[in-house]
Amino acid sequence: MSVKVTTIELHYSNLKEELLPLLFGKVFHVTTKDAYFSIMDEKIIRNNMEGKYEFAASQSKNSYGRKRGYVCLFDLRSATTEQIDHALDNFYFLNPRWQRSAYFFVVSSSVWSQLIETSVAKSEIGFKEMWIPYVECWFPKDLLLDHIDEVIEVKISGIDAIRLLHRRG
Repeated sequence: MSVKVTTIELHYSNLKEELLPLLFGKVFHVTTKDAYFSIMDEKIIRNNMEGKYEFAASQSKNSYGRKRGYVCLFDLRSATTEQIDHALDNFYFLNPRWQRSAYFFVVSSSVWSQLIETSVAKSEIGFKEMWIPYVECWFPKDLLLDHIDEVIEVKISGIDAIRLLHRRG
């Protein structure tokens, strides 16, 4: 099975205005260029329970999903603008590692019924572990590319200036 890859080019300052509308109504996994090639080669999005892959954020070590062997996803099917803004303030999932590219694996609706929503994490552990309210969800096992509708590759310009600012901060 071949996954459709759509490539767009955006300036980092336009990610919210131009990328976010493409993601509304979707569930997706976001990753880096290196991980993208690994996923495409292996035809599977693997969980990071063992910590084999670079963490998207330092808090990922204490991530609810990672600790359980789930694949971390973002769910913008019904999140409000306010909830998405809150999530972006907590974790900027439009380009979490401030890279020159980001890859969004859009999950097929055929597996949505298997998703674990934040309400489960909240009732199970409260806020003792890391999870992003409103928009984070999880797939309970490794996710085959057969369950990916498309990949949105975002080539990001102007990122060097913002990366420099983050290093100084």
